[in-house]
Parts: sequence; structure tokens; C-alpha cells
Amino acid sequence: MTLQLTKLVVSPQRSLELLAIGFGGVIAYSTGDNLRLLEDAQVIKPDFFPSVPRVLNRIHQAVMAQIQAGGVKGALLQKALTTKIEHFRKTGEVTHRLYDVLVFRKVRALLGGNVKIITTGSAPISPDVVETLKACFACDVIEGYGLTETVGGISLNIPWDTVGYKTAGHPRPGVLIKLKDVPDLNYTSSDKPYPRGEVLIGGPIRLKCYHKDPENTAKAIDDEGWFHTGDIGVIDDCGRLKIIDRVKNVMKLSQGEYVALEKVEGIYGLHPLFSSFVVHGESLQSYIVLIGVVDPLQGAQLINKVLGKNLQPTDLAGMQKLLNDPKVRQHVLYELQTLAKKNGLNGFETVKGVWLEVEPFPAHILTPTLKMKRKQAGDHYREQIDSLYAEGELLFERRPIAKL
Repeated sequence: MTLQLTKLVVSPQRSLELLAIGFGGVIAYSTGDNLRLLEDAQVIKPDFFPSVPRVLNRIHQAVMAQIQAGGVKGALLQKALTTKIEHFRKTGEVTHRLYDVLVFRKVRALLGGNVKIITTGSAPISPDVVETLKACFACDVIEGYGLTETVGGISLNIPWDTVGYKTAGHPRPGVLIKLKDVPDLNYTSSDKPYPRGEVLIGGPIRLKCYHKDPENTAKAIDDEGWFHTGDIGVIDDCGRLKIIDRVKNVMKLSQGEYVALEKVEGIYGLHPLFSSFVVHGESLQSYIVLIGVVDPLQGAQLINKVLGKNLQPTDLAGMQKLLNDPKVRQHVLYELQTLAKKNGLNGFETVKGVWLEVEPFPAHILTPTLKMKRKQAGDHYREQIDSLYAEGELLFERRPIAKL
């Protein structure tokens, strides 16, 4: 089957650009402002929407906010969403003759109304988010896994696989994958029910070397020719790969507990307040903290309910002055604690300090795929991080002012 791609929203990554050109597609670039990405999509009306979990989580949050608003509209949306998700789980189909027209037409308009395929990569995404997107946009939502060193994706979901959407899918043709034991983190090939370990890549898809950099080449590629990704994966009984951790992004707290920062961020990313955030931990501290950029609409609602103000979402300067009021941060911590408990995080994985910003993260602490450069983020927000650790956990232990 040949897929004709007519328009493509894509970050400037060469593999996707070449794919679009090869299919005779049109490449459209966004303004570069993450807060305006949906506005850009409504102008471009893409058929193919490559994205990342941070962006897709925000779309999921917008849908959940409409459901939680209640009323006839919220009840109808909840009924339609539940029906479509149950239908997908039974059949693998993502369309519904009635609800797609009656309920989800306006939701589809968020991405221009024409989208046929949404892809996601760069970090794991919650299965709940994938199901919601499949239902709302009546299109395939495909998670993949790959690196620059493998020229893009090495595994992809099968769209109609009603179990595989919880993984990064099967290896592509010609790709060799094996798992290496990481005993320090308790990941081994003998783990039950499935083997776990660092993902190693072989075959012609992997890089030969880093240009004029033999030292890093030797660190990345072993004597047998396997490229070490630094990602921790699981391979299930159907040969599907699931990424569950990072070797380098697992940090040890002062009490000896290990925290997988990306895993924790995957949970807190479900909270509607944040447009982006980073979780930070230090080996001399016993807990983790969060630096978050708030969505202006959500930030204004938070301040107005907790502090009794009448702040407008457009008053960004006023919002910044009030966001880090102790009562506001106290309530956000309570909400994050509730979210952590609901998703089974341990106490040491629960954020116990939070600093809130209105201004988006500066470009120098983000990669082109919107991943956080943790060291640079830690350096940039060093004053705020030190302040959070200096005040300790007392703020976290107080009761919330109001429930949003």
C-alpha cells in the first residue's frame, strides 16, 4: 500500500524531510513557539503529524479538562471516548460512524482536521494518552523508537495491534536488537516475565563511527560491533520492544534509593498545569524537585482559585509574581502527590519541591526534539533549585487550600 503524504508538520530532522520529499509531500515548519503549535497545525492542516510526548500530553490534557468540566458536553465526550476506546481494544479500529461526526469533529480541528497519522518518539508515552488520541482523532497513533545513530526509527508499532500500542513495537527489517544486563540497576536477561537490560543495536542501520571522534566511538560501539544506546528495554513474548528507563538518567538519592527521572516525568506530564517541566535530583539530597513552565490559562485558574484573585491569562507579569506564592506551590505539590499515588510512584519518586515559571524554557537547555538537557537545566535554574532544597519539605507537608 502506498501512502500519499500531502502535508507534513515536522521538526527539521533529515530522515523525515527525506521521507516527505521521497513521497512528494509538502514540508511545513511551525513558528518554533511550542505554545502556538496547535495554532500552526490549524493553519497547515497536516495529514501526517510527527510529534513528541510533551506535545501530545497537552492535547490529552485539553480533552480531559473538557470532560472534567462536567455538564452535558462533558458527559457526552466521556461517553464517546469510553465507547471508542473499548471498541479499539476489541477490534483495533479507530473510527466510529456517529461519534466521529457528532463529538470529535471539533477535537480533530485542533490539528487541522485532516490528520491521518500521528507518530511519537523521543520518550515513552502513556498508553492512556495513545488511546485517547486514537479515539479523538480517529487516526493511527504510532509510537516508535530510534536514535540519530540509527538514522531514525529502529522499531514501530503496528497501528491495529491492540496490545502493542503500549510498547515501541517490533524491530524494522534488518535491525538487530539484544539486551545487555545492567546488574547495578537490577535489570537482567533472566528477569520475569520478560528479559530486561540495556538496548544494543546491530546491523547496517547503526552508525559506523562518530566523525573524527575515535574516543566516543569506542565508548558507544563494543568489540562485537553492537551500538550501546543507554536505554533500558524489555522484549515481550511477541518480540516487541518497550523502553522503560535510561542508564544515565537514573540517579541515586542520599538515602540510597534510585530514581528513574524519565519515568517520573512521564507520570507528572499528565498534569494539565505544565506546558513543559523538568524533574531534578541530587545525590546529596533525599528527594526530587520540579521546575515547571505553566500553561497561562491553567496558571490563571490556579491562582484565582487558591488566592481568590481575578487574574487574566494574558497578564503574564502578574502571573509570574503570584505563581510561587507558598499557598500556590503548596497546592501544586498536593496535586502532584495525588497524581503520584494514583500511578503507583514510591515516596522517594514524589516531587517535594516545585518552582513555577511563565516564560518558556530557553532554547539552550532543550534539544531539537524538545528533550531536556539536564545538566544545562540544572545550571540555568541553580538559584531556584538551591532555594527549594534550602526550604526543605515543610511546604510539602501542609494541607492544600482548595481542590481544583
